[in-house]
Amino acid sequence: MAGAKKDSKKKSKNPTSLEEIAANIQSQRTYVTCGPDENRHTAEHQYSGAYASMGIDNTFTMESFRENFKMWITHMDDEKVVFEMSGISPAIANAFRRILIAEVPTMAIEKVYMVNNTSIIQDEVFAHRLGLVPIRADPRLFEYKAEGETYNERNTIVFKMNVRCYREKTDDGSKGPLMNQHVYTNELVWLPKGSELPPDEESKFTAFTQSQAEYLKEKNDETVANAAAAGEEVIPLYGDNDPNEIATVNDDILLCKMVAGQEIELEAHCTKGQGKEHAKWSP
Repeated sequence: MAGAKKDSKKKSKNPTSLEEIAANIQSQRTYVTCGPDENRHTAEHQYSGAYASMGIDNTFTMESFRENFKMWITHMDDEKVVFEMSGISPAIANAFRRILIAEVPTMAIEKVYMVNNTSIIQDEVFAHRLGLVPIRADPRLFEYKAEGETYNERNTIVFKMNVRCYREKTDDGSKGPLMNQHVYTNELVWLPKGSELPPDEESKFTAFTQSQAEYLKEKNDETVANAAAAGEEVIPLYGDNDPNEIATVNDDILLCKMVAGQEIELEAHCTKGQGKEHAKWSP
């Protein structure tokens, strides 16, 4: 009799009803638990009959995905969008993340033609640093440059930089402040008419048929007209900035430091690309 009482107490302390097990499984399928040391329930079982004994249908269908999937934008500005998703498996959510990183096109500096560089930074290191500078340009207005295709206003953006560090002269002959000691991204100047470098013996650096500012205005006007005809609203990609002007996203990114007498003169050409080709095109 005493043993029977002990068994009944054990059963009362550890309820194992099918309803509670099913509810626990459903919670694990629905939520990722974020703990102090690790995140739990991040994996999923793709087999449709994985929980058949519990009466849970684990079959994936597009109809159920459309019905259950929801997304909320919690914050959006000129540089980032923060959103939340529900009704989606961690694997598919991670696929969205990887697509955003690898397949959303942007404009980035691809070619750097160095005219003069007497700074301490080597040419190839400085060119790599320039490639990571974010460019404020709508990639939807530009085309991918095909191999062997001429650089033109539809597939290339051209910047120039010509900065020299010197010590300013004072009226009393004493040493003045050092000018252009820090080189920032605001020294990159957009050339809407294309390259200003002398042409090669075989080909030009760029072959613009019109000003890039005129080309951008035509494309933007066309986009607005098409959106108006479709009853849609055009959301500016870069807020209040002029969509017909191209510049760097931030003009205060430090590129290098120089001392008096050092100089950097170059021309940088941007093309359209994707992050799966190089990280500089990752948004």
